Amino acid sequence: RDRRNGYATLEEARAGKVVDFGFKTFARCAVCEGLGHKAEGGFTQCSRCTGRGEIREMRNTFFGAFANVVSCAECRGTGQIPNEKCKQCKGEGRTVGTRNVRIEIRPGVEDGQIIKIKDSGEAGERGAGAGDLYVKVRVRKHSLFERRGNDLYIRVPVSIVSLLLGKTIHVPKLGGGT
Repeated sequence: RDRRNGYATLEEARAGKVVDFGFKTFARCAVCEGLGHKAEGGFTQCSRCTGRGEIREMRNTFFGAFANVVSCAECRGTGQIPNEKCKQCKGEGRTVGTRNVRIEIRPGVEDGQIIKIKDSGEAGERGAGAGDLYVKVRVRKHSLFERRGNDLYIRVPVSIVSLLLGKTIHVPKLGGGT
């Protein structure tokens, strides 16, 4: 990975590489272990939905009355409210933090390819699992070689006389040498 612009070099794309990087995201709250409340604090029935976890909304329109059932915003559909919310995460079960991830870039990776890293994304609310992280690999253009699919192309100036005489033409290799 080229640290100046976040791109992998063509040599790294050919050989593959393991990259460690960190990024800011929601991480599981260390104080309440992602619950959003004290485990021993207990719960109270939600007064807004009376413990059902959903609210029935009625709307009157020109065409008649329509009923709509939605998840209760107060208890978030659980029907219960914790007696003692976590002061660190304010009941969310997650806080903003830095997550460090190790990603294996396999040999032959292409520019724009997306790599999925399971369970390495943002932490879910109130003990829900972490999401997946999707990383888009960028490969910087090379000064000598052009990549087309799995093939590399290079322009080497050759005189017509050298071609006719069958002289050896030295072609640079990716990574140095001929």
